[in-house]
Amino acid sequence: RVHGVPFKMASQFRQEMPPPGGYQAVEWAKQISGRKFNGYKVFGLIVTSKILAYTYYRYHLANKKREYLEMNDARIAVTPLYLAESDRAYLKHLRAIRDEEADLMKNVPGWEVGKLDGKEVYHNVRERFIMPEQIEMVWHSKSTKSDIAYPIVRYFKSKLAQRNAE
Repeated sequence: RVHGVPFKMASQFRQEMPPPGGYQAVEWAKQISGRKFNGYKVFGLIVTSKILAYTYYRYHLANKKREYLEMNDARIAVTPLYLAESDRAYLKHLRAIRDEEADLMKNVPGWEVGKLDGKEVYHNVRERFIMPEQIEMVWHSKSTKSDIAYPIVRYFKSKLAQRNAE
């Protein structure tokens, strides 16, 4: 018996040997692979990328210019409508102020709406529209402290109160 194994089995054991012809040689030296990119390829990639970038830039520049012109045309087309609507809202506000004046002064004898002491407030020779001052626009508004017109109205009402007190 050898190491607890019957001797008969030990005789059947076979040592592993190298393959016939031996193993391949072990390469232990540094392997330098061939370069994938040489100078010409890198230069070609840079030139190609620059050409593509310039083409992309020109394409989007043309699109941007076209969109700008289209928006400018739309702005020009809509401006008269916007101004007309703005003027309509302005005249509507002036009419509301005039109607409020008529309602406030209905019990005053001899009072004519739009006149002061029998003379037109906005009398001019050429019969042109004169823009009223800002205070006249916001005087009868229901301004609150958060309203932008509140400081203006408060200032002019205090000045009017001082003048009436004198």
